[in-house]
Amino acid sequence: MYVSHGEYYEEKESKLRLICRGEIHLTSQRIIIDRGKQEHILDLLDVDAATIESNNKLQLYQAKTGSLIQIRFLSSSALLWQDMIVLILERFFHKTIITR
Repeated sequence: MYVSHGEYYEEKESKLRLICRGEIHLTSQRIIIDRGKQEHILDLLDVDAATIESNNKLQLYQAKTGSLIQIRFLSSSALLWQDMIVLILERFFHKTIITR
């Protein structure tokens, strides 16, 4: 498991809206945003694209739902997270996603 701190945004009405802040955990199956009393969970198998918006912003796209998610890292590199997500999906699930 890898842990960082950051902010979680979802696209709503063509704008990215802040949903929560907290610890962000990457496991072999999901991304978990721990905001104290609640957790927001994103299954890695639902991710179809992972692109870098800047050195600390990672955007994830889910084709099934048409959802765009952005994670702004406060203590980590977006490129590192992108690399880890791509590696997990390829190694454990034989899934290739868009990265550019």
